[in-house]
Amino acid sequence: MATVLKGQMKMTGRRRTMSEKVNADALDWLSGQTLTRYKGLWIVVYDRAILAHAPTLEEALSKAKLAPGIVPFVCKVPRGGNLTL
Repeated sequence: MATVLKGQMKMTGRRRTMSEKVNADALDWLSGQTLTRYKGLWIVVYDRAILAHAPTLEEALSKAKLAPGIVPFVCKVPRGGNLTL
C-alpha cells in the first residue's frame, strides 16, 4: 500500500512478510551470480546457495531435500539471454 505525495511514492509502513524478505535476499544474491550453467533449468535457492537444479520444478524441489517448513526461492533460468531480476 502506498500514498502519492508530491509525485513520489511513499510506503505507508507495511511490514514485509518473511517470504518477501527471503525472496528479496535471494534476488539480491542471485543478481551477483553467473547462472549460465543453469540455462533452461529450475533452481532452488536458500540461504544464499543454490541447493538443487533440474529440468522440472518437481525434480529440483525433490533434489533440494528441504526440511519441513523451509520455503526456498525457486525460479527457472531462461535458455537464452539473461535472467532479469
